This record gives sequence, structure tokens and C-alpha cells, in this order.
Amino acid sequence: MVDLHLHTTYSDGNFTPKEILEMCKVAGLELFSITDHDNVKANKEILDELKTKNHNIKYLIGTEITSTFKNVDIHLCCYDFDLESIEIHDIIAKTIVLRKQRIKHIAAHLAKAHGIKIPDDKVNDLLDKTNVPGQPHIAELAMRLGLTNLSISDFIKEYIQDKKIQIAWIPAEDVIKAIHDAGGFVSLAHPFEYDKKVPDMDKFIGELKQVGLDAVEVFCPSHDAEAIDAYTRITQKYSLKTTAGSDFHGYHPTIKIGKVTKS
Repeated sequence: MVDLHLHTTYSDGNFTPKEILEMCKVAGLELFSITDHDNVKANKEILDELKTKNHNIKYLIGTEITSTFKNVDIHLCCYDFDLESIEIHDIIAKTIVLRKQRIKHIAAHLAKAHGIKIPDDKVNDLLDKTNVPGQPHIAELAMRLGLTNLSISDFIKEYIQDKKIQIAWIPAEDVIKAIHDAGGFVSLAHPFEYDKKVPDMDKFIGELKQVGLDAVEVFCPSHDAEAIDAYTRITQKYSLKTTAGSDFHGYHPTIKIGKVTKS
């Protein structure tokens, strides 16, 4: 069993890298990858742990980089690259700056559209203390401040995802090139989630293939049997690899390590 899409406390997950490692072993995984958002710190921890102890499990270096292609925000799961790549670290540094800008936009949106006013000093403190600030972090902050009774996932659906926060992320072409230059490969994460933004996913994936995309995350919790079949046909059409991942963060009630389909 394989799970190539997991998150830790280095981005917006609830568990440390070592905790994720133990959970993967309990789940019976043969191969896993930590793909923290715009971050590679967990990789060294896991590699060091695997070197010092006899764990019967294999690991693939990973990260999930936020990017833009054809004016659509997408996530690219990147694997098996050189962790010392200056190009990749430069992209990550730029993306963190953009993520901090987005958090401020989200805070402004929450206040204006929903009357959920998070004090500026609390937002700034969040940005100072968080490695990779994302939607779950500001949702959790609202909970801590007593501004909502919703869970993290429900808060995001109700108050954040109702408005697209426009950010000019790093172009997908640049991300793919940097990963290739560092010896790695790139998979389009959870493509079903872009269906509402992309009128023709077949064409969209084909265009990504033209700029170097290597694979598609065909197996993931948002894909039922019909979606898996459809994306499998697309990968075959464009000679792309398939990857599988749960997109496990810890706070979602139904997403579990190793669960890489909807059913």
C-alpha cells in the first residue's frame, strides 16, 4: 500500500514527521511521502530517522507546491528531487511570502463578508510563528479566539472557500522546471478539485504535459470510481504516470492515512 500525499506540523498538519512515520507503519504502508505545503523540512527528519533505525518502510522525498497555470490555482506534488536545490528553495521562499499575503486577505475577507474580526496583532503573531501559514491556521485561530464553533474543515468551507482569494502564485512551468533540474518528477494533486474552474480537464492536463507534467494523482479521497476511470484514461492518453495519496492532515474527520479513494 502506498500513500504519497501526507502533511505534518511543518505545514498545516496536526502530527509531527515522526508521528506520521509511526502512523504509516501502523497503517501497513510500504511506501510514503510527506508533501508539506511549500516546505521540505520534514524530509530530512524522516531520512535521518530511517537511517538510524530499522524501519520496514520506504520513503520518497516530497513537497506540495502551490502554483498557477492558465489562471487556475493548482497544487503540484513534487517528488524525488535534490533537497539542496537552490532553485526549489528560492521558489519556496517566494511562495511563503505570497502565503502570508493571502492570510491577510483572508482575514480582511472574514471581517468584511462575515463580521468575523480577528485582531491584526493576532494575525501578525500567527504569521510570525507559523512555518507555512494556510487556511487551517486562520480557522484554528478563529476557534481559539471564540469566534466560531465550527470545526476547522467546516469553517474553511463556510467562510473562506466562499470567495476566491486572488494570489499570483509561481507559474507551474517554473515549478516543474525547478523540480526536473533537481532530478525529480511532478504530479498534479487532486485534479477533481479543479473541475469547477476548468471547463476541459482533458485539455488542461494535456497542456500541463506540454510544459513538463509527469503524473496525475488519480487515486485520492475526492475521486470515486468514475473519476478514477476518467483520469486513468487521461493519463494513458498523455503517457503520464499515476500517483496515489490521501492528502492526510489530521483534522479532517474522514480522511485517513492510506485511504486513497472516495469509497
